[in-house]
Amino acid sequence: MSKPNDAGRALVRLAEAVRAYLDSDMIVAAEIARELRQALTDAERVVRTRSGNY
Repeated sequence: MSKPNDAGRALVRLAEAVRAYLDSDMIVAAEIARELRQALTDAERVVRTRSGNY
């Protein structure tokens, strides 16, 4: 079971990834997109785990 702070950490990672993507140039956009996808996956996993739908 996830810890209470896992959802918060996932949201912080997501916000950081979005901010970095918006601030980036095209050279690093692909790497940031991978980070963003991973952050979204992690956030989804945490939410599903906490809601019992995983």
